[in-house]
Amino acid sequence: MKWIIAFIGAVFVTLLAGVQFNRLPFFSDPVVAGAGLVAAAGVMAAFHLAIRVLVGDSISYEELVAGGKFAAARRFIDDAWKTETFAAFAKRLSVKDEEWRARKIEADDPDYARMNRQAAEFLSLAKWYVAKARYRQLVLAVTFLLPIELVAAAFMFGATDDRPDTDKTVITIERPRAD
Repeated sequence: MKWIIAFIGAVFVTLLAGVQFNRLPFFSDPVVAGAGLVAAAGVMAAFHLAIRVLVGDSISYEELVAGGKFAAARRFIDDAWKTETFAAFAKRLSVKDEEWRARKIEADDPDYARMNRQAAEFLSLAKWYVAKARYRQLVLAVTFLLPIELVAAAFMFGATDDRPDTDKTVITIERPRAD
């Protein structure tokens, strides 16, 4: 993960180091302005994805059971755990939760405690699955980042500035020959 963030930063710094902003007609040429915006947006999107992978989201068991955005994680759990479907397990645990609230069973009931441990394991699997999916998005974004940045840089560096240039000083340094 660190190498991906370092790569994104290197692309950003290299692009910034090579651009002489006072020579680019950002305000007079919409192509240059668009290329600059695309370059900046690409780097920011990659950084955003990297942060999402590193930080992750907090997923509750209730969100995992009912949340539509975790349907793929539930399918992954079903594929990984062959005993019963996640939906069936969630219904059984819900019944046990109701029994516990009605004081029909104790919190340390062996079956109820085992089911709660299993629910915690499922939640860990779901968090891992979400992090893995985000990592795939990040890899895809980084794969497309370099070509996008190169094309944007080509547009920016290839642009000519039609403004009158007051600083046309050229310094030529020649090395004396030793004949």
